[in-house]
Amino acid sequence: YSNDMDKLATAPKYRESNFKPKSEYFNVPLMRDTKIVERPAEQTTITRRYTEEAIQQIRQSKGKPFFLYLAHNMPHIPLFASPEFSDTSRRGLYGDVIEEIDWSVGQVLQTLRDEASRASSSPD
Repeated sequence: YSNDMDKLATAPKYRESNFKPKSEYFNVPLMRDTKIVERPAEQTTITRRYTEEAIQQIRQSKGKPFFLYLAHNMPHIPLFASPEFSDTSRRGLYGDVIEEIDWSVGQVLQTLRDEASRASSSPD
């Protein structure tokens, strides 16, 4: 799903619902494989949740080869930032979203470094 799908008929028109969005304007599900985890998805938590899931997958690889495809749905409109990143950028909501994605990439890279360091220092 894209985060702008399943917009409710009661949601405000395009401009307001996409540029001053609220999660409750959309009935979009958050899914894992074929199961719905949450509906409607609390979109202010999506970037953080994707990050946590990516980190979990990296740690579960235990030094084995793996492929991780992390495609953030932000900065696709409607834009949502977590409370930790809301109103932190001089570029408004879009800047907040970019700051959070930047934080996410940093977390993933640090986890990769940490796991590579653990793998190289553990006796085999």
